[in-house]
Amino acid sequence: MIDSQTLIDAEKLVLSQAMDGSQAFADLRDKGISRQTFSLPAHQQIWTALETVAGTGGTVDALTVIARLEAQGQLDAVGEGTPESWRRPPTEPLARYKTAAALEMVTEAAKKHALLAFASRMAEAAGDQLKSAEEALDEAERGMSALRDRCGVRQTETIRGAVGTIIENLQWRMNNPGAIKGISSGYRRLDLTLDGLQPGAMIVLAARPGVGKTAALVNILTNICLEGTPVGMFSLEMPKSQLLERILYGMAGINSDDIRRGKPMTVGQQQHFTAAVRKITAAPLHIDDESSLTIDSIRARGRRMVREHGVKCIGVDYLQLVRSTTQQARGSREREVSEISAGLKSLAKELNIPVLVLAQLNRDVEKRAGNAQGKPVVSDLRDSGSIEQDADQIIMIHRPYMYKPDKHDPTEAQWIIGKNRFGRLGRIQFRWTAELTKYEEEQNYPVTNK
Repeated sequence: MIDSQTLIDAEKLVLSQAMDGSQAFADLRDKGISRQTFSLPAHQQIWTALETVAGTGGTVDALTVIARLEAQGQLDAVGEGTPESWRRPPTEPLARYKTAAALEMVTEAAKKHALLAFASRMAEAAGDQLKSAEEALDEAERGMSALRDRCGVRQTETIRGAVGTIIENLQWRMNNPGAIKGISSGYRRLDLTLDGLQPGAMIVLAARPGVGKTAALVNILTNICLEGTPVGMFSLEMPKSQLLERILYGMAGINSDDIRRGKPMTVGQQQHFTAAVRKITAAPLHIDDESSLTIDSIRARGRRMVREHGVKCIGVDYLQLVRSTTQQARGSREREVSEISAGLKSLAKELNIPVLVLAQLNRDVEKRAGNAQGKPVVSDLRDSGSIEQDADQIIMIHRPYMYKPDKHDPTEAQWIIGKNRFGRLGRIQFRWTAELTKYEEEQNYPVTNK
């Protein structure tokens, strides 16, 4: 443990380095040094004076800092003499080494101080009778994430940096025509319409019960993980064993109804099933099938999935089964769904990964007559308009056969892009194979306008 006098001397050395010109100060600030880094109030005041001088374009040195402190009536409060009295510019190699060691010492002490303060806040949160355990855990997860960002010196991007990123993206697109920026869903036409599954995006897949929205989510996540990209799934409706059964039979091309009726597998089917088991066992697929999860639990577990397994995409099946634990949401289903939707969008943005969310459509879909019967629109999202607002992209699944069996093939399906912040809207033709619970793009049909 660092004794107090050693830490004070180290802080002085860091401050002396900061007063060695504007660039030296900027370098330290870019390394995450701030007012909160220093333990003594006097040193905090000196750093604030340095920030003020640098912000006004003045010369960053001991004399300007003294003048600033004197003008604000804080010079006497600094104590132990003025900054000029203990400033020693680190010019020799040994001194530069000492400055580097002092900087490491000061930042390490600041991190531990922040950790102790965080632990104290969490102890208070755990003893707060007005907070549920889930709320306290979520606060702890968010606080720890913020602490990691702070200790990792996460910097705010300047406009110049953002413009540079845009130019780089433009150059990349010019050099890679037809390529997508996001994660591939495994469906080429869908990828081109969405530009892949974008980092930080909340993507809603919506349908009426029985249409096959869980199958659509599982198909996408399976396609991704079989390419070696880690994915996670929260399955509140189906147990993990049933999901894996669907995946394996679909990959092997085996009708699950035949298996349930006791029909034996052929030699070829056994080989395909064995190959599917080998592939999915090696795939980075992580499934959490607890059935009564709250939005706080999903956010906490999602963070762990990313931190511990490197997950790049998360799926949630499905939104209306997630619960909220806040006092404000009690007694109002619309408020509860709004909080859940906002929480999932916040998770996508915080983790900077795409979050695929299943949602149910209301019965208005079935009440329409004529050619519009069964065709969903974005306003059909059930329980809350906030889902439409929070989502970056909305995909609605429509199977015409369910409403007009005499005019449509049972395999016909359409994925309707009803909202897309990153590109165009449209309708993509799919083939639905019920016995394999599998969607495949129809290659002979172009993407049509909505």
